Amino acid sequence: MKIGILGAGAVGCAYGYLLQRGGQEVTMVDVWPEHVDRIRGSGLQVEGAGGTSIARIDATTDASELHDAEAVLVLVKAFANDAAGAALTAALEPGAIVVTLQNGIGNVEVLARRLGRERVVQGSTTVAAQVRGAGRVSVADATLGGRSLTSLGRPPSARHAAVCDRLARALEQAALPTVVLDDVRAVVWRKMAMAAAIGPLCGILDCTVAEVLERPPALDVLRRTFAEIVRVATAEGVALDAEQLWSDALETYRLIGPHPPSLAVDVSRGRPSEIEAQLGEVVRRGQAAGIPTPAADVLTAVIRAKAPRTP
Repeated sequence: MKIGILGAGAVGCAYGYLLQRGGQEVTMVDVWPEHVDRIRGSGLQVEGAGGTSIARIDATTDASELHDAEAVLVLVKAFANDAAGAALTAALEPGAIVVTLQNGIGNVEVLARRLGRERVVQGSTTVAAQVRGAGRVSVADATLGGRSLTSLGRPPSARHAAVCDRLARALEQAALPTVVLDDVRAVVWRKMAMAAAIGPLCGILDCTVAEVLERPPALDVLRRTFAEIVRVATAEGVALDAEQLWSDALETYRLIGPHPPSLAVDVSRGRPSEIEAQLGEVVRRGQAAGIPTPAADVLTAVIRAKAPRTP
C-alpha cells in the first residue's frame, strides 16, 4: 500500500520505519530540510534497545509528491493543520484518506474544511519515540515490540471505509496493532485528557511529570483540570469513566516519570505549542456547553502569555 506521512517528527518516523519494514511503500514529508536531506542521503537512523538500524525511506519537503498515496497519516503539530489540509487538497486523489493521529481535539474539523469530512479519519496512537537529531530517532521498546495501539474511526463512505480497512491491515503487518471503531471519540478524549491536563502545568512550573506528582498543590491542580476535561467530554456525548480514567492517568504519569511532556518542552524552548488544540479547545467547548472550566482557563491563559512573540 502507498502510504504518506505528513510530519516526520518522532512518531511520524516511527510509523515510517515500521511500515517500510513491513513491506509498505512509504513517503515522508517534513518542513525540516536538514532532517529530510539526512534521511534521503544516508537513511533514517533508528535507535532502540536492540541497537541501531538504518532505514531507507523516501523523504521530501514537497507534499505534492504524495499524489499517488492511498492513505496519509497526519502527524504535524496541530497549529499547522490548515496548511497541511491545503497541501493535501492539491496533492491527493479523491479516493485517498487522510488520518489524523495528532494530539488534541478539533484536528478533524480543521482538516475537513479543506479536504471534506468524508475522507478525514480521526485516530489516536500510543506509539512512542523521540527525535535525537536530523535523520535520527529513538523508538520505544514497546513500540518496536508491537505493543502500541493505533485506533481509527471508520469513515462514513463505503469507498473510504474500504481504504481505511486496508490501512489497518497494513499497520497490523508492520507490528502496529490497530483497531477500527465506529466511534473513536472516547479513545481520542482519553488520550487528550492525559496530555492536556499535565502538559500546560509542567510548562508553567518548568518541571517533569514526576515532580508534579510529588507536589501536593500541583497534583491538586492536575486533578481539577482533569475533572474539567472529563465533564466537557461528557457534555459532548463521550462516555468516560472518570475514576477509572484518573487511575489510568496516574499510572501513565508514573511511567513517564522524570520527563517533561512535549507541550512543556515546546514552551521551555520558546516554540509554538499545541495549547489551542488541547486545553484551549476544552475551554472553548466548555464555554459553548455552559460548563465552567476555571483551572483549564487559567492554565491556557498562562501558556498563551508565554507564547513566543510574532514579528
